[in-house]
Amino acid sequence: MKILIIDDSLIARKTMGFTVEALGYETLKASTGEEGLEALAEHSNDVALVLLDWNMPGLSGLDVLVKMQKDPGFCDIPVMMVTTEVERESMIRAI
Repeated sequence: MKILIIDDSLIARKTMGFTVEALGYETLKASTGEEGLEALAEHSNDVALVLLDWNMPGLSGLDVLVKMQKDPGFCDIPVMMVTTEVERESMIRAI
C-alpha cells in the first residue's frame, strides 16, 4: 500500500516522504490538489492514506477533501490534514 503526499512545498513533500519511506511505506507525491486527485484516480486501489496540506494554490486541501468525500472511489481513503493552520474554526471545518 502507498501513502499519497499532497503538498505544494517541495521540502514538506521530501520530509514527509523520507519519514514515510523509513517506516516501510511506498509514497506517491503531488504538488497541487489537482495532481493529487489525478494520482488518486490512477492509484486509488493502492493508496492507504493521504497526507494533505491545507494551504495550496488552486485547489486547497479542504477543496481536495470535499472532492474526495463526494467520490465513491475515494471517500473511504483516510486523510490526515497537514497544516500550520491554527484557527479553531478552520480545524473544525476540516474535521
